[in-house]
Amino acid sequence: MLTVTPAAAECLLKMLKLQDGPEDAAVRIVFDDDELTLRLDCQRDGDHAYVHDDRPVLLIDADTSEMLTDDTLDFEDDALMLSHPADES
Repeated sequence: MLTVTPAAAECLLKMLKLQDGPEDAAVRIVFDDDELTLRLDCQRDGDHAYVHDDRPVLLIDADTSEMLTDDTLDFEDDALMLSHPADES
């Protein structure tokens, strides 16, 4: 399962507070044309929701969750960064 650091969760929460979307919206990680993208979306059946301060901040469907099993989402140098254990060696 993807690991989301507290710094990344706080960044996602701040992003959501700046959006004009529905109160129950969260950021969704999707693969679009083999590229990772973030979109504002609402939770669907089968999603894994990452919650921060009692609010879902990140949504991932089962297929994407499987692809990101060992990865970590972090917030560094004013950017969200996705890292894989092989990238850290």
